[in-house]
Amino acid sequence: SVAAADFDGDGTDEAILGGHNLIMKPGAEKLGLPGKLMSRNMKRCQGSQRCLQGCPNGARQSMEVSYVPRAMEHGARLHTRCHVERVVFEGGRAVGVRGIVHGDDGKKRGTFSVRARLGVIVSASAIWTPLLLRASGVRHRMLGEGFRAHPGAAMVAQFDEDVNMGFGASQGYEVPMRERGFKLESLGLPPDMLAARLPGAGRAWQERVSDLG
Repeated sequence: SVAAADFDGDGTDEAILGGHNLIMKPGAEKLGLPGKLMSRNMKRCQGSQRCLQGCPNGARQSMEVSYVPRAMEHGARLHTRCHVERVVFEGGRAVGVRGIVHGDDGKKRGTFSVRARLGVIVSASAIWTPLLLRASGVRHRMLGEGFRAHPGAAMVAQFDEDVNMGFGASQGYEVPMRERGFKLESLGLPPDMLAARLPGAGRAWQERVSDLG
């Protein structure tokens, strides 16, 4: 086992790199590429290789272990299963929100209306924020113009040696080439998630999945 490391996003400890990162590092060095250990928003990463599914150790500093608890410590209240459908405006100023409440089965159980004391903060992601504002009657010509996509292409290889994809930081090594508009990085995926990315269909796809074993 590897002792937990607390790097607070300053870099990925070499002890938890895992096979996929360790393979990319010498490859980048051989090609003379400017590779480096990746800075990640994490604490005490143990290389569980579960970043994409949800870290079982709470190391990934996503909302449920970072901003949400911090906000609640300062008096914020969290209401789950409440889907905001509209921001309420009065005199051109946002004064509240309205929406529906879902039950555990996903079915509508009622409605809610919240009036703001000071203001309304809309943080519904890069995609849903402009959609929510448009559904609320906002018709500004620049609405949604600030959207920036995060495209990516994957390259998959088969190695002679065992890589052991069950351990390591999911994304721990990178080759930043931002002056050319892109970067390369390693990505570890468990077999079930990797299978969904394999090309082909039917028997050809099944054969590729069998090769993973």
